[in-house]
Amino acid sequence: MKKNKQLLNNQSGFTLMEVLIAITILSFIMVAVVTITDSSLNMKERILMEDRESLQVETAFSRIEWDFSQIYSPLYFSHAMEPTNLTEEEGEVYNQLIDTYQSNDRFSFPSYDGLPVPRMKTPSKTSLVFLATSNRRKLKNIKQSHFAWIKYDLITPKDSSDEDDEQLKGDVLVRYFVPNNVYSPDSIPWDKVKAQVLLRGIESLEYEFWNPETKKWTDNMDLIKDGNHLIRGLKIKMEWNAPDGSLRTYIRVFRPLFPQFTPENMYKLETTEEEDIQETE
Repeated sequence: MKKNKQLLNNQSGFTLMEVLIAITILSFIMVAVVTITDSSLNMKERILMEDRESLQVETAFSRIEWDFSQIYSPLYFSHAMEPTNLTEEEGEVYNQLIDTYQSNDRFSFPSYDGLPVPRMKTPSKTSLVFLATSNRRKLKNIKQSHFAWIKYDLITPKDSSDEDDEQLKGDVLVRYFVPNNVYSPDSIPWDKVKAQVLLRGIESLEYEFWNPETKKWTDNMDLIKDGNHLIRGLKIKMEWNAPDGSLRTYIRVFRPLFPQFTPENMYKLETTEEEDIQETE
């Protein structure tokens, strides 16, 4: 009996102090676990938000790169048509052909091969208009080619009563796309073309064009030889109001897919061939 009572005394539970110490330790552990978990969730949300913000900007630049890489002009591989060694009848035909371009708002003159040379424009410092081969027909048997007139512009959104909406701070970069009647001489009614919103919250936007003669960038196409018909490179500088309140600056450079070279002057080549034939005779 004495042995049994001694065993029962030795099997007594934890004291109150031991239980309180254990609860305190577990509380600290749980607080640490909750803090780490909450910090991880906050970091995840912050990273996802930053990724979404960066994705918006990169998507806009990807669209610009796709369009500008396929900018089109016959002058990339040819040169302008010239009235060289024309007969009187040929001169009249040439004058009639040139006259058709005098009232043409989209094209300036024909190339050596008789292809219309499109007129690139910068109606304002924040807009750019050009012809590209970036159209892809989504339906069969429709009257569309792979050509399309494209315009990038910066517009100011309408006022909103929600002043806390971060998306409304700054201007909006939009894209206009016209794949129909690309060879029409009439000006394009851009105000009737549906705009595609690329990016909101833009503080400023600047276009610069590469001048191959001076090896410098300029924001004036007219300072470049054939600058309104032949763009060798495009630089975009953009300031963007991020949702976190910071002002981010982006500078990107784009170039067309066409190789940069000077096309052979076919008129000089024809003259040389005629002289060789005459010498041979």
